[in-house]
Amino acid sequence: MSASGERALRARLLRFLLRERRAALADLHETWSLPLAARVDQGDAIADVRPVARDDEGRILLAGRFDTARFRAGDRLRLGEVGGEPPWNCPELVLVGTDPIEGTLTLEVPRWDGDPQAVEELLASRRPLRLDRGDVDLSDLLRRALDRVFDADGALETAARALLDRRCAPADDPAERRTAETSADRLGALGVALDAPQREAFVRGWSRAPVHLVQGPPGTGKTWLVALLVAAQAWRGERVLVTAQTHLAVDNVLFALARLARRFGRPVPMVRVGPKPPLARWAEAGIPVARSARRVSFPARGGLVVGATIYASLPFAEQPAFGRVVFDEAAQIPLPHALCALLSAGRWLLVGDDRQLGPVVVSREDDEAGRSIFAHLREVLEPTLLERTYRLNEALCAFPSQAFYGGRLVPAERAAARRLRLSGRTEDPFLRAVIDEPAGPVLVTIAHRGCRTHARPERDAAVEIAAELLARRGLPAAELAIVSPFRQQNQQIARALRRTLGADAALPLVDTVERIQGQEREAVIVSLTCSDPEALSRDTRFLFSPNRLNVALTRARTRLIVLASPHLLDTLPRDHAGLRRVELFWRLFDELPRIDGTKRFAQ
Repeated sequence: MSASGERALRARLLRFLLRERRAALADLHETWSLPLAARVDQGDAIADVRPVARDDEGRILLAGRFDTARFRAGDRLRLGEVGGEPPWNCPELVLVGTDPIEGTLTLEVPRWDGDPQAVEELLASRRPLRLDRGDVDLSDLLRRALDRVFDADGALETAARALLDRRCAPADDPAERRTAETSADRLGALGVALDAPQREAFVRGWSRAPVHLVQGPPGTGKTWLVALLVAAQAWRGERVLVTAQTHLAVDNVLFALARLARRFGRPVPMVRVGPKPPLARWAEAGIPVARSARRVSFPARGGLVVGATIYASLPFAEQPAFGRVVFDEAAQIPLPHALCALLSAGRWLLVGDDRQLGPVVVSREDDEAGRSIFAHLREVLEPTLLERTYRLNEALCAFPSQAFYGGRLVPAERAAARRLRLSGRTEDPFLRAVIDEPAGPVLVTIAHRGCRTHARPERDAAVEIAAELLARRGLPAAELAIVSPFRQQNQQIARALRRTLGADAALPLVDTVERIQGQEREAVIVSLTCSDPEALSRDTRFLFSPNRLNVALTRARTRLIVLASPHLLDTLPRDHAGLRRVELFWRLFDELPRIDGTKRFAQ
C-alpha cells in the first residue's frame, strides 16, 4: 500500500471511530432525557433498588426487579435517587453479576475513576434508588490501537497494514500441514471424531499463514473445533492468544479447553485476563486469572493459551509474545476494533460467520470501516466452511441452508431425524397442528395490521403455545426460547406468561435475537411482531435483515414456530437492497408450512 493509501485508510477508520462516539453519546443522552418509567420500559434502567448487603470483597449488593433490564456483567451503570439528579450527574458503578433467584445485583465502584464517597452517601440515604445505563467510552483505547498499527514500520505493523489492505497471500506451510494432520490423527485415535470440513479447518487453521478464515454456521461445532486446535498447539509448545469482542465468547473457548483437559487427563496451560474479580466458575474450571495483560507471566519454555477480549489485548502489542492470535466470533468485531489484537502476533485465525449478526454499529451511515474484519477479508479470502450442523434436524435445516449457505449446510446423521419428545397429547386441533404435526418449522400467520414494536395477537399466541409446551406437555423451561426483534414485545410476552403460569413457575428465555445468538433450545417461538408496512418501507434494514432472520431460525433443534402477520409482505422497499431483503421473507412465507391463526388471535 502506498503512503497515500495508508493515510486514506487510517483517516477512514478514524472517521468511523469519531462518528460512532458522537452517535453513542447522542443515543445515551436521548435515553437519559426520557422519564424514568420509559427508561425502565425499554430496559435502560432499574427503578426502586435498595442496598441489602456487602459481600466478602466489599462489593455492593442491591435488590430490585431487573428481569426486563438489558444489563450485562461488566456494564457501567449510574446510581441515583428516584426523582433525584439526572443520570449524567450520578456516580458510576460496574455491574459484576446478577442473581435471579435472590433478586440481587452485585456492583463495585470502578477502580479507575469511581466516586466512592458519592456512592456511600446514596446508599446511606434510605431513599428509593435507581440504576441507569452508563457510558462506555473506548475511543481513546481504539485510537491508541490505530496509532500503533500505522505509526511504526516494524514487521508486525507492516503485516497488519497489509492485512487491512487485503494484500496478504495466505499459503500452507508443508511441514506445518504434516504436523497438523498428524495431530488430527492422534485426536481421532483418542476418540475425537472430526468430520471432513472440521478436519480441513483444523489443518488449514494450523498451517496456513499469515491468515485463515473458518466459517461456522449454527451448530457446526465451531467453538469445540477452536478449542481442539488451540489445545493441540499449546501442547506442542506454542503461545496462543484467544480473543473476541465479548467476555462470553472468550470464556466459551476457555471452558471448552478445560473440558478437553479433563477428558484427556492432560492440562492445557492457560490464563484468563479478567478486568473484574475472578468468578467462581473460572476457579471451578481450573482457569487462573490475571487482572490485566501486563500481569500475565509467560513460561520460559512450553505453550500457553491466554484468553482476553480484544480491548484487554492491546498491551500485548508492546512486547509480542504469541505465535498466533485466534479471533473467535470474528464476524462481530468491527474492523477498527480488531486493531487492538492484531499486533500481538504475525499470524491470525479468524473464526465466525458473517451470515449471522454482525458488529453493533450505532451510527446510521453505511461505511466499510464499520464492517467486521471477517466480512472485510472474506471478500478476497475463501473461508473453510463447516458444512455439517449438529443442531438442526433435517426439516429445520432446509430453509437456512438454501437461503444463507447456498445449499451446503446439511444436518449430521444424528441430528437429521431428531424429533421433539413431549408427554401427553392435546385434543385442540390448532395446538396439535402447531406443536405435534410438523417435523420442524411452522409459520402461524395472524393478520393483524399497524403494529410496530408490540403485537397483542402474537403475544397471546406465544403465551398460549408456550403454556401448552411447559405446563401441559412437560417441556422444561430451559429448553424453550421465545424471541422477538423488539424488546417491548418480549417484555409483554414475559409479563403475560408470568400471569398465565404463576409466580413460582420457571420461565423460558424471552429475549431479542441479539441476545440468543450463540444459544440453542429444543423449541423456539419467534414473534416477528411488526405489521406496519409504511414504517417498514422507510427502513428495511432492521426487521428484514437476512442475518437477523438467520439467527432467529437456527436456534431450535427440533421445533420452530414463527408468528407473523402476512401484512409484513405489503412493504414497498425504496431501494433494490430493500427489495432483496423483503424477497427473502416472501420465500419464508412460501416455503414454511403455514397455519392460519387469525380467527383464534384476532385483534
